[in-house]
Amino acid sequence: MPAIAYRPKAFMSARAYRPRSFKRARSYHQRAFKKQVSTIPAFKRARAYCPRAVKRARAYHPRAIKRARAYRPRALRSDGYSSATSCGSVSLVTGESSTVFHEEIGLPHPHLLPPGLWLGAGRTVKNNKQVQVDEPDDLKLAPHSFVIHRGSVGKYVQELTRDFRKVMEPYTASSLKARRKNSLKDFVSVSGILHVSHLCVFTHTDISTYMKLANLPRGPTLTFKVHNYSLSRDVASMLKKQMVFDRVFKNSPLIVLNSFSGEGMHLKLMASMFQNMFPTINVTKVNLSTIRRCVLLNYNPTSKLIDFRHYVIKLVPVGLSRGVKKIVQNKVPNLGRLGNISEFFTKSNMLSESEYEDDPSSHVVLPQTLTSRGNIAGGQSGIRVHELGPRLTLQLMKVEDGLMNGEVLFHELIQKTDEEKLFIKKKRDEKSKLKEKRKKTQEENTKKKIHMKEEQKQKTLKGMQRKNNELEADVMMKKAVLESNQTGAQEDDDDAAWYRQEVGEEPDTGVF
Repeated sequence: MPAIAYRPKAFMSARAYRPRSFKRARSYHQRAFKKQVSTIPAFKRARAYCPRAVKRARAYHPRAIKRARAYRPRALRSDGYSSATSCGSVSLVTGESSTVFHEEIGLPHPHLLPPGLWLGAGRTVKNNKQVQVDEPDDLKLAPHSFVIHRGSVGKYVQELTRDFRKVMEPYTASSLKARRKNSLKDFVSVSGILHVSHLCVFTHTDISTYMKLANLPRGPTLTFKVHNYSLSRDVASMLKKQMVFDRVFKNSPLIVLNSFSGEGMHLKLMASMFQNMFPTINVTKVNLSTIRRCVLLNYNPTSKLIDFRHYVIKLVPVGLSRGVKKIVQNKVPNLGRLGNISEFFTKSNMLSESEYEDDPSSHVVLPQTLTSRGNIAGGQSGIRVHELGPRLTLQLMKVEDGLMNGEVLFHELIQKTDEEKLFIKKKRDEKSKLKEKRKKTQEENTKKKIHMKEEQKQKTLKGMQRKNNELEADVMMKKAVLESNQTGAQEDDDDAAWYRQEVGEEPDTGVF
């Protein structure tokens, strides 16, 4: 009991003592910590400095990390390919082990690569020049076109320009943006690089709207007067059943000319121009699934007007009832009014009057199987067309020999005599000779200026060389004078020392 009674007292005294020292220690450490607070600005400055280097390192390393992630985590999941991905030109197959896969294709496993080496597409791969893949010859030789408008035209002519670009798809510049500052020389200069062979220009005057077709780069040029036209949206609004055709513009249209076999060189030239604007078709090798559009040009010899129409071609199987057609073409029929599915195929009144009898002249036997449903090789199908627009009514007004200029080969309104043609030709020849003379004079003046500039440059270089030589001579002269002065002072010192040694007295001032 005395020990127990004593020990708690000592324990209590110890507890009473120790918290005081602990408090003193805490108060001391808090003071020291408060003193250390003054070093925080320096620490912040250090943090403000270090993160720059850290950020630079992080900005560099994540690129390598991202490249590694682009290759490794997507393909490697639990050391196996759980999803099909691709690495360069090699496709990764689902379920194959990564190690076995890399051994099969001869690539090291990503985990076995040395540090800093990644198989992903990194900066070096991106900076390397890519292999230039040559375009196919049929794509290069296909006629390409520019469709633009020049001068001040209204919004309807601008929309007509866009519609005509859709007609010329896909071998045309669909999103071409021509500015007012662009001249015809700009289009001619890039036509050779882009394999552009034809230029279509829409203009508008107080009299009418005109369309010019030119063969790049040297002509000839055909000028048509647009008597009237309808935009594609106007044609679509007139149709009873409007359809949306998106894939038909991936292939060029089929050109059909009617009544262009009359007399006159201008008709032959016009037919040749229209035919050469679209790619030629090899009948023995053509894929009928690619012929989805048709451009029809009909010439009226009496009125001398050309009707321009643009259609989409659609083939449907014939000899089938309307119900069977819907099933074949993957359409969902309405069976709510029928008691049995057989009624849908047997009832003749399900066919509308417009589809009851089809024109036999539009029936063809397909030599190939088409992508559309029901059109198989050897089967009979009916050809149906839906107009896309635009509609144009044209009249040939003028044919020029050059690109937007040159000798007028044909004019609808003006007929000139032989003397007038000879006078115009003579005047044109004089103008061309004067132009060549001015061009030669300009070239000679340019060469003369270059020669004078070179002479002036040589004179300047000679003057600079002479000045440098004079500066070097002055520097050498100054060095020689300085060395001679130093030599004379040394000789005077030697004479004074000799006099002092022999006579034993100091020489008088100015003797040496």
